[in-house]
Amino acid sequence: MKPLITVIVPVYNGEAFIEKCFNSILNQTYKNLEIIIINDGSTDGSQEICDKFAELDERIIVVHQSNIGLSSVRNKGLDMASGELIGFVDSDDSIHPRMYEILQKHLHDNDADIAMCEISKVYDTNINEHIRESNITVNKQEIHFLEQEEAFKNLFNEKNLVTVVPWNKLYKKEVFKHVRYPDGKVHDDEFVIHHIIQATKKIVFTDAVLYYYFHNENSFTNEKYTLKRLDAIEAIKDRVLLFELQKYNELLQKGSNTYLHLIIIHYYSVQRHFPIEKEVMEQLKKEFEIGFKNYKNIINYKNRMELKFFSIHPSVYSRFVKVRKRLSNLLF
Repeated sequence: MKPLITVIVPVYNGEAFIEKCFNSILNQTYKNLEIIIINDGSTDGSQEICDKFAELDERIIVVHQSNIGLSSVRNKGLDMASGELIGFVDSDDSIHPRMYEILQKHLHDNDADIAMCEISKVYDTNINEHIRESNITVNKQEIHFLEQEEAFKNLFNEKNLVTVVPWNKLYKKEVFKHVRYPDGKVHDDEFVIHHIIQATKKIVFTDAVLYYYFHNENSFTNEKYTLKRLDAIEAIKDRVLLFELQKYNELLQKGSNTYLHLIIIHYYSVQRHFPIEKEVMEQLKKEFEIGFKNYKNIINYKNRMELKFFSIHPSVYSRFVKVRKRLSNLLF
């Protein structure tokens, strides 16, 4: 028998879209599934829909609980999982009928620790049309192999989203032996992806589009800026510390540059959206000063000179950026 795949589905106030999501999982050509649906304190009709699906298919396990947050839900699903392999599906998304069939085959045939696929951001619920478009990519799919170093480098290029998100992948359960999502944090995938890559030897990637990421206007990524987003700085700092500990010098250069620029981005975001939060801005400036002192000598000259302006004063950096933009417009 093919190995059991545990699919973990967090649900929170998803009555408008979870039936579509659940059906896309139940309609998988790969049948040996354990589907753990965790209803995280929904206040709409999600509970009734989850229970209805559990009655329809014995592979479904439903847990209802008070709201504890996405990270804790993912961890609970991992702790409950019986499968040798693990997958995640967000409840407002859908998957291609052959997603787990294809990923399991690539995982097995290539002795990989993770198999991942290409994703498509969709703006409607016409799943059948998306499947027809995906079938073209399935029939022409190309397979690529990522060793640890290349997977880490993908965190800093156009493949960042595909690499970081948890839900377009099939994992060997052992990958999570020492990895859990941080409770109470947003950007939880950014916190764990570098630890997941560190726990793997090989990742196989197919460019077939098998996961449909629904553009939900009410999702966290589309919310107005809040101070919760500062968690992203902590996540990238943790990544930098891993690179430093493992002596990944090239990655440390990229990571520290990203970390310091992220602090700057959030400084101006707080300044714009929460101008009264002077203490938060001061804390960000202090964190930047410490980080710049620690990493300035490993960052390339061009980035170091740019970051130097912020270390002098944020207003100096702002003027530098405006002048650079004006010059760029004149030249191009």
